Amino acid sequence: MIRLEARGYNPTIGRFDRVDPIVAEQEEYSTYQYGWNNPVLRSDPNGDCPVCFVIFAGLFFASQPASAPSGGKNAKQEISAYKQAYNEMGSDVVSAIMPVGKSKTVSQALYATVKKEVKEEIKEQGQKVVEKAMADKVAKAEQRAAKLSKVDRSGKDFTKAGKEAVIDLNKAKNNGEVICEACGVSTVPATKSTKGVTPSKAERQVDHDKPKSKGGSGTPDNGKVLCRDCNLKKVIIMKTKIIVVYKDIEDEISEETLWSEILENGYYKIDNIPLYAPNLALNDIINVEDDDGVLYFDSIIEYSGHSTLQIVFIMEEKSMEILAKLVDFGCSWEGMKNTAYFAIDVPPNADYSEIKKYLNEKYQRGILDYKEACLSEMHR
Repeated sequence: MIRLEARGYNPTIGRFDRVDPIVAEQEEYSTYQYGWNNPVLRSDPNGDCPVCFVIFAGLFFASQPASAPSGGKNAKQEISAYKQAYNEMGSDVVSAIMPVGKSKTVSQALYATVKKEVKEEIKEQGQKVVEKAMADKVAKAEQRAAKLSKVDRSGKDFTKAGKEAVIDLNKAKNNGEVICEACGVSTVPATKSTKGVTPSKAERQVDHDKPKSKGGSGTPDNGKVLCRDCNLKKVIIMKTKIIVVYKDIEDEISEETLWSEILENGYYKIDNIPLYAPNLALNDIINVEDDDGVLYFDSIIEYSGHSTLQIVFIMEEKSMEILAKLVDFGCSWEGMKNTAYFAIDVPPNADYSEIKKYLNEKYQRGILDYKEACLSEMHR
């Protein structure tokens, strides 16, 4: 038995005593054989991955005189030259570019280089395998969820299979972890309810995205994973429409419908920029009155600090240019299709003095007219 650095080699039977610790071609080559069963073309000096060193035999018969190994930068340059020559012209011409005396240093350095490249290739291929496996898991979980979602379960609970499908899809998308979709915490499997024992706040639960009480389906496409803590707090925000009654510029009673978010305290938060209604702004917290299922604006509970501007463009061809500039100021906007009328949201941190200066300049030039429909205290 010949002891090498990585393994022992038995020359009588031509076998190593253990599997190659590096080589990736496990299915193509026997990892117990020497030089991938090709000792003519390959050498394995320490038993941890064959390299093509035997083709260097011509180096030892070079006609150039022997000289001391240069090492360092020169050796690296010689390695590069060797690799280029081998790739372009083959091993037969290599001896013409490398002195015999330098072959040992260059061979050692080249071996180290090849060894490093092999390890990096194994790592890269391994990462690709992992990524493909993850993608396959997600695709499989999505297919199962889609199949189970074909059944109508409006207003019903999830089946056991449906819950499993929601959890499996979440797990596949999060690299093996099941994550709460509200707070992002890593959840733990649910446990059997035991009297006197409070379950973990991180215990995973499957809940309806659209509430069951509002016809939400008990199928995977309407499911989400929540931790027990978030599920108990009902950290689920639903959007609904609210009607705002106001007087228009002709002092006539008008209505505007706004989107809003239902908050857990029973109030509502305005979720779009009011186009016509005065004294309201994005993110204001309001109270509503329920009139046979129709929600009407009642009062403002908390101002958001946002301001609302209403703009009409006299020169409509200038509208996109000016709106883009307002976006640069930090604003956002909404408008009615095929009209010259737009509502602008001015966030609390925007420099309203600069915005107003810009709009006044456009007003003086006859490009637009505007109204401060709702001006927050910080913008006054």
